[in-house]
Amino acid sequence: MNLAHLPYFAIISGLFGTAASVFGKLIQIKDIQFDSNQTDLFWRCSFKAVYISLMVLCNMFVWTFFVKSLHQPGGSIVATVTSTATSYCFSAIIGSWIFHETISSVWWLGFIFVITGLLFVSLDIND
Repeated sequence: MNLAHLPYFAIISGLFGTAASVFGKLIQIKDIQFDSNQTDLFWRCSFKAVYISLMVLCNMFVWTFFVKSLHQPGGSIVATVTSTATSYCFSAIIGSWIFHETISSVWWLGFIFVITGLLFVSLDIND
């Protein structure tokens, strides 16, 4: 595979998709301890507003870079598979690292299938 033809924009799109999902999950976390007074309610709402804004901003970047990736060699198939695989894989890794989610052996098997499929789809027949 020629490194000049790697789907960089699709990978960036997938990474922003991962970031958007992290911010979406942070909106729902209730582990941050606040008192019930008005100042703490203000901070809780402020954190949620920031997380929502960051999630929307990341989703805007997802689509910006995904559309750019559609114009790269390989077209829509490579862009879709690469962006999806990147987002899927990094979401699981970040989920395990930040949110302490467990990753089962079935997930690892699926991860291997996704990466293998990504490699098969991304291979250039002319190389």
